[in-house]
Amino acid sequence: MLGNNWGDVKLDWEKYGYVLASKYRMQILISLKDGPQTPSQIAKRTGLYLSHISLVLKDLVEKDVLTILTPNLRKGRMYGLTELGKDILSRIMKKYSSEVSDEELRMEQGALKANEFVSG
Repeated sequence: MLGNNWGDVKLDWEKYGYVLASKYRMQILISLKDGPQTPSQIAKRTGLYLSHISLVLKDLVEKDVLTILTPNLRKGRMYGLTELGKDILSRIMKKYSSEVSDEELRMEQGALKANEFVSG
C-alpha cells in the first residue's frame, strides 16, 4: 500500500518503517548503494555475520526492497536494490546524512580490521 507523496516519489511507508526498524536492514541497503553485491561482499563491508545477512536479504527480497539479480545461482548470488529500495535508501540518506556517513565509516573501518586480522 503506497503512502502519501513526500517530494516527487510515492513511498510505501510500511516498508520504509520496516527497514528503519533494523540497523541490519539499514546497513545492508547502505552497502548496496554503490551497486549489486554478493552476501559475502556485504558481510565484508558491514562486518555482520553472513547468517544474519542471508536472513535479512531473504526478508528484503520478499518485501520487494531488494531483488536477486542471479536467481539461478546458488552460490555467488548478486543482490541489488529495486526502485522501492532505491527510494527507501534515498530517504535514509537524506534523513540520517551525518549519522549514515559515520556509520559507513565504522562499517568500512570494521571491514579493514577484519581483513587485517585474516591476512595478518
